[in-house]
Amino acid sequence: MSQRRLYLDAIGRRLLSGGPSDYSPSLMSQACVDVLPSVEGAGISLAPTPLRVPLGWSSEEAGTAERAQTTLGAGPCLSAIHDGAALAADATLIAARWPIYFDELVRLTPYRSVASLPLQAKGEPPFGALDLYASSAELSFTLDLPDIAAAVAEPIAVLLSETLARWDDEDDPYIPAWLHADPAKNRMTVWTAVGMLISASGHDDVQALATLRAWAYSRGRNLDEVAASLVNGVTPLQTVLAN
Repeated sequence: MSQRRLYLDAIGRRLLSGGPSDYSPSLMSQACVDVLPSVEGAGISLAPTPLRVPLGWSSEEAGTAERAQTTLGAGPCLSAIHDGAALAADATLIAARWPIYFDELVRLTPYRSVASLPLQAKGEPPFGALDLYASSAELSFTLDLPDIAAAVAEPIAVLLSETLARWDDEDDPYIPAWLHADPAKNRMTVWTAVGMLISASGHDDVQALATLRAWAYSRGRNLDEVAASLVNGVTPLQTVLAN
Protein backbone atom coordinates (compact mmCIF):
# COMPACT_ATOMS: atom_id res chain seq x y z
CA MET A 1 0.00 0.00 0.00
CA SER A 2 1.36 3.45 -0.91
CA GLN A 3 2.27 5.93 1.79
CA ARG A 4 -0.34 8.36 0.51
CA ARG A 5 -3.02 5.70 0.83
CA LEU A 6 -1.84 4.90 4.35
CA TYR A 7 -2.14 8.57 5.26
CA LEU A 8 -5.59 8.95 3.73
CA ASP A 9 -6.72 5.78 5.49
CA ALA A 10 -5.49 7.23 8.79
CA ILE A 11 -7.57 10.35 8.17
CA GLY A 12 -10.55 8.14 7.41
CA ARG A 13 -10.16 6.20 10.65
CA ARG A 14 -10.02 9.40 12.66
CA LEU A 15 -13.06 10.74 10.85
CA LEU A 16 -14.99 7.61 11.76
CA SER A 17 -13.95 7.85 15.39
CA GLY A 18 -14.48 11.61 15.73
CA GLY A 19 -17.21 12.44 13.24
CA PRO A 20 -17.16 14.77 10.21
CA SER A 21 -17.42 17.85 12.44
CA ASP A 22 -13.91 17.04 13.68
CA TYR A 23 -12.46 17.13 10.17
CA SER A 24 -9.78 19.73 10.80
CA PRO A 25 -6.07 20.61 10.58
CA SER A 26 -5.58 19.05 14.01
CA LEU A 27 -7.02 15.78 12.72
CA MET A 28 -4.69 15.95 9.70
CA SER A 29 -1.77 16.50 12.07
CA GLN A 30 -2.79 13.56 14.25
CA ALA A 31 -2.98 11.33 11.18
CA CYS A 32 0.64 12.25 10.39
CA VAL A 33 1.71 10.89 13.76
CA ASP A 34 -0.34 7.76 13.13
CA VAL A 35 1.54 6.77 9.98
CA LEU A 36 4.96 8.48 9.79
CA PRO A 37 7.87 6.60 11.38
CA SER A 38 9.61 8.32 14.30
CA VAL A 39 7.24 11.32 14.16
CA GLU A 40 5.85 12.15 17.62
CA GLY A 41 4.22 15.49 16.90
CA ALA A 42 2.90 17.45 13.93
CA GLY A 43 1.50 20.88 13.23
CA ILE A 44 0.08 22.83 10.31
CA SER A 45 0.57 26.57 9.90
CA LEU A 46 -0.13 29.27 7.34
CA ALA A 47 2.17 32.09 6.33
CA PRO A 48 0.59 33.80 3.30
CA THR A 49 1.99 37.09 4.63
CA PRO A 50 4.78 37.83 7.14
CA LEU A 51 2.21 36.83 9.78
CA ARG A 52 2.62 33.13 10.54
CA VAL A 53 -0.47 31.56 12.10
CA PRO A 54 -0.60 28.07 13.64
CA LEU A 55 -3.68 26.25 12.41
CA GLY A 56 -3.73 22.83 14.06
CA TRP A 57 -1.52 20.37 15.90
CA SER A 58 -1.47 16.77 17.04
CA SER A 59 -0.97 17.40 20.77
CA GLU A 60 -0.44 20.21 23.27
CA GLU A 61 3.33 19.71 23.09
CA ALA A 62 3.24 20.08 19.30
CA GLY A 63 1.05 23.16 19.73
CA THR A 64 3.65 24.65 22.06
CA ALA A 65 6.38 24.05 19.49
CA GLU A 66 4.21 25.64 16.78
CA ARG A 67 3.36 28.70 18.84
CA ALA A 68 7.03 29.25 19.71
CA GLN A 69 7.88 29.73 16.04
CA THR A 70 5.05 32.24 15.71
CA THR A 71 6.11 34.16 18.81
CA LEU A 72 9.75 34.36 17.75
CA GLY A 73 9.16 34.82 14.02
CA ALA A 74 11.89 32.30 13.27
CA GLY A 75 12.26 28.56 12.88
CA PRO A 76 12.30 25.68 10.37
CA CYS A 77 8.73 26.34 9.24
CA LEU A 78 9.39 29.88 8.03
CA SER A 79 12.62 28.81 6.33
CA ALA A 80 10.81 26.01 4.47
CA ILE A 81 8.12 28.43 3.31
CA HIS A 82 10.63 31.09 2.28
CA ASP A 83 12.82 28.63 0.36
CA GLY A 84 9.94 26.58 -1.03
CA ALA A 85 11.77 23.39 -0.07
CA ALA A 86 11.46 20.74 2.64
CA LEU A 87 14.13 20.62 5.32
CA ALA A 88 14.99 18.49 8.34
CA ALA A 89 17.12 19.66 11.25
CA ASP A 90 18.61 17.87 14.22
CA ALA A 91 19.37 19.53 17.55
CA THR A 92 22.78 20.76 16.41
CA LEU A 93 21.42 22.43 13.28
CA ILE A 94 18.42 23.94 15.08
CA ALA A 95 20.70 25.41 17.74
CA ALA A 96 23.00 26.86 15.08
CA ARG A 97 20.34 28.34 12.76
CA TRP A 98 17.59 29.27 15.22
CA PRO A 99 19.24 29.45 18.66
CA ILE A 100 16.41 31.22 20.50
CA TYR A 101 13.85 28.83 19.06
CA PHE A 102 16.05 25.90 20.08
CA ASP A 103 16.18 27.21 23.65
CA GLU A 104 12.38 27.38 23.74
CA LEU A 105 12.05 23.94 22.15
CA VAL A 106 14.29 22.42 24.83
CA ARG A 107 12.66 24.34 27.66
CA LEU A 108 9.05 23.68 26.72
CA THR A 109 8.91 20.42 24.73
CA PRO A 110 10.60 17.02 24.43
CA TYR A 111 11.37 17.60 20.73
CA ARG A 112 14.92 17.79 19.41
CA SER A 113 14.45 17.22 15.68
CA VAL A 114 12.11 19.03 13.26
CA ALA A 115 11.17 18.48 9.63
CA SER A 116 9.23 21.19 7.77
CA LEU A 117 7.52 20.76 4.41
CA PRO A 118 5.97 23.66 2.49
CA LEU A 119 2.30 23.47 1.56
CA GLN A 120 1.46 24.78 -1.89
CA ALA A 121 -0.88 24.49 -4.81
CA LYS A 122 0.63 23.22 -8.04
CA GLY A 123 2.67 25.96 -9.67
CA GLU A 124 2.01 28.41 -6.81
CA PRO A 125 4.30 29.68 -4.03
CA PRO A 126 3.94 28.07 -0.59
CA PHE A 127 1.09 29.30 1.59
CA GLY A 128 2.01 27.35 4.72
CA ALA A 129 3.91 24.39 6.11
CA LEU A 130 3.60 21.02 7.77
CA ASP A 131 5.95 20.61 10.74
CA LEU A 132 6.93 17.18 12.05
CA TYR A 133 8.63 16.68 15.43
CA ALA A 134 10.64 13.93 17.12
CA SER A 135 12.25 13.71 20.55
CA SER A 136 15.14 11.34 19.86
CA ALA A 137 15.12 10.26 16.20
CA GLU A 138 16.87 12.45 13.64
CA LEU A 139 14.14 12.97 11.07
CA SER A 140 16.50 13.57 8.14
CA PHE A 141 17.56 9.94 8.53
CA THR A 142 14.15 8.38 9.18
CA LEU A 143 11.99 10.33 6.69
CA ASP A 144 12.28 10.56 2.93
CA LEU A 145 11.23 14.18 2.55
CA PRO A 146 10.29 14.04 -1.18
CA ASP A 147 8.11 11.00 -0.49
CA ILE A 148 6.48 12.69 2.54
CA ALA A 149 5.82 15.81 0.46
CA ALA A 150 3.98 13.78 -2.18
CA ALA A 151 2.20 11.42 0.22
CA VAL A 152 1.19 13.83 2.99
CA ALA A 153 1.89 17.52 2.30
CA GLU A 154 0.17 17.54 -1.09
CA PRO A 155 -3.10 16.04 0.20
CA ILE A 156 -3.07 18.43 3.16
CA ALA A 157 -2.78 21.42 0.81
CA VAL A 158 -5.85 20.22 -1.09
CA LEU A 159 -7.77 19.32 2.05
CA LEU A 160 -7.40 22.79 3.51
CA SER A 161 -9.22 24.45 0.67
CA GLU A 162 -11.74 21.78 -0.26
CA THR A 163 -12.88 21.17 3.31
CA LEU A 164 -13.84 24.81 3.66
CA ALA A 165 -15.64 24.70 0.33
CA ARG A 166 -17.92 22.09 1.92
CA TRP A 167 -18.05 23.67 5.37
CA ASP A 168 -19.29 26.91 3.83
CA ASP A 169 -22.47 24.98 2.98
CA GLU A 170 -23.87 23.92 6.34
CA ASP A 171 -26.46 21.66 4.69
CA ASP A 172 -23.91 19.50 2.85
CA PRO A 173 -23.44 16.27 4.88
CA TYR A 174 -20.71 14.77 2.70
CA ILE A 175 -16.97 14.62 3.10
CA PRO A 176 -15.38 16.78 0.36
CA ALA A 177 -14.23 15.10 -2.84
CA TRP A 178 -10.78 16.62 -2.47
CA LEU A 179 -8.70 13.86 -4.06
CA HIS A 180 -9.14 15.19 -7.60
CA ALA A 181 -9.65 18.87 -6.89
CA ASP A 182 -7.32 21.85 -7.11
CA PRO A 183 -6.90 24.17 -4.10
CA ALA A 184 -8.80 27.44 -4.28
CA LYS A 185 -6.73 30.48 -3.35
CA ASN A 186 -9.53 32.40 -1.69
CA ARG A 187 -10.03 29.57 0.80
CA MET A 188 -6.59 30.27 2.22
CA THR A 189 -7.93 33.59 3.47
CA VAL A 190 -10.47 31.69 5.56
CA TRP A 191 -7.77 29.50 7.05
CA THR A 192 -5.68 32.58 7.80
CA ALA A 193 -8.61 34.10 9.66
CA VAL A 194 -9.12 30.85 11.58
CA GLY A 195 -5.43 30.84 12.54
CA MET A 196 -5.68 34.45 13.76
CA LEU A 197 -8.62 33.48 15.98
CA ILE A 198 -6.68 30.51 17.34
CA SER A 199 -3.70 32.73 18.20
CA ALA A 200 -5.88 35.35 19.86
CA SER A 201 -8.24 33.08 21.79
CA GLY A 202 -6.56 29.76 22.53
CA HIS A 203 -9.45 27.95 20.81
CA ASP A 204 -8.76 24.88 18.71
CA ASP A 205 -9.30 24.90 14.96
CA VAL A 206 -12.84 23.52 15.08
CA GLN A 207 -13.93 26.10 17.68
CA ALA A 208 -12.29 28.95 15.76
CA LEU A 209 -13.99 27.95 12.51
CA ALA A 210 -17.33 27.66 14.30
CA THR A 211 -16.85 31.18 15.70
CA LEU A 212 -16.12 32.56 12.24
CA ARG A 213 -19.10 30.79 10.69
CA ALA A 214 -21.44 31.99 13.45
CA TRP A 215 -20.26 35.57 12.94
CA ALA A 216 -20.88 35.30 9.19
CA TYR A 217 -24.31 33.69 9.61
CA SER A 218 -25.51 36.23 12.17
CA ARG A 219 -24.69 39.06 9.76
CA GLY A 220 -26.00 37.46 6.59
CA ARG A 221 -22.54 37.29 5.04
CA ASN A 222 -20.56 34.41 3.58
CA LEU A 223 -17.45 32.91 5.12
CA ASP A 224 -15.06 34.30 2.52
CA GLU A 225 -16.30 37.88 3.01
CA VAL A 226 -15.97 37.75 6.78
CA ALA A 227 -12.53 36.14 6.62
CA ALA A 228 -11.24 38.80 4.23
CA SER A 229 -12.61 41.51 6.49
CA LEU A 230 -10.80 40.01 9.48
CA VAL A 231 -7.50 39.41 7.69
CA ASN A 232 -7.52 42.92 6.17
CA GLY A 233 -8.14 44.51 9.57
CA VAL A 234 -11.59 45.88 8.72
CA THR A 235 -13.19 43.74 11.42
CA PRO A 236 -11.20 43.66 14.69
CA LEU A 237 -10.38 40.25 16.13
CA GLN A 238 -11.81 41.09 19.53
CA THR A 239 -15.13 42.11 17.95
CA VAL A 240 -15.53 38.62 16.50
CA LEU A 241 -14.40 36.92 19.72
CA ALA A 242 -16.80 38.99 21.83
CA ASN A 243 -19.82 37.59 20.01
